[in-house]
Amino acid sequence: MKKKISSCIIIFFLINGIGFADIGSDKYMHTSACAAISATADTALAQIWPDLPQVYRIMAAVTAAMLVGLGKELIDQKIDNQDLVADFAGALVGVSFKIEW
Repeated sequence: MKKKISSCIIIFFLINGIGFADIGSDKYMHTSACAAISATADTALAQIWPDLPQVYRIMAAVTAAMLVGLGKELIDQKIDNQDLVADFAGALVGVSFKIEW
């Protein structure tokens, strides 16, 4: 559990170092939504397809979260790269709780 919490903290510090000196609430919403999506997708894949290797589940879960994040940006008709970085970080946080260390 300590490793999982450490990974989440490191990812959030990386986001902060990429240029989010003033992280707005929008970035937190992107991060938390994608974390929930990727964790849910990983859990669903593990239940539906138990023989699927963990690395493929992680890639599929992160991809699902990123597709939702990209879809949201396309609906906004303005792609914000910082939102996509927050989406990716959230997707990594979501699957990090499911990784078997």
